[in-house]
Amino acid sequence: MMEIKASKGKMRIVAEEPEAEFLAKVLKSLADKYAIPPSELDGKTGHVWYSSDGFKSANMSREEREEWNRSLHEFRGENRRKLEEWISALGAPSFPVTWILDFAEAETLLMVINDHRLGLAAKHDVAEHEMEHDLDRVKDPAKRGALFEIHVLSWMMERILHEFDHPS
Repeated sequence: MMEIKASKGKMRIVAEEPEAEFLAKVLKSLADKYAIPPSELDGKTGHVWYSSDGFKSANMSREEREEWNRSLHEFRGENRRKLEEWISALGAPSFPVTWILDFAEAETLLMVINDHRLGLAAKHDVAEHEMEHDLDRVKDPAKRGALFEIHVLSWMMERILHEFDHPS
């Protein structure tokens, strides 16, 4: 089972082969999506990543909205380079893989994992109240798989957050 521990400003993640492959797959999916301009993303992912809901209450002009989304896309592009480094680190020739991140990188990892979770939930129409469903009761296999992935990533996020607050 994956181990996540913090010490001296570093986050240490130890993953066996299936866990490392799963995480590399998630990061690769994100890296690919981060390369896509907001206007070309599928509508559901685009909505959760670049939602215009807040623009209305902020009374932003069209130009301001476009600039905001450009900035968000550039930020994700910077994260994309980091994702590619991490994918390489997870593809070690032997397992378990020990992956060391400084706390700033661990914060970035939390952000990108959450982007993936939001995208999955949107793609599979997972509502907030469905997040806690018993997976055996979810009839749609794609939705059940998405919920499983969301749950695993949620566990990982919770462990990282716990370690931020309680380092060894």
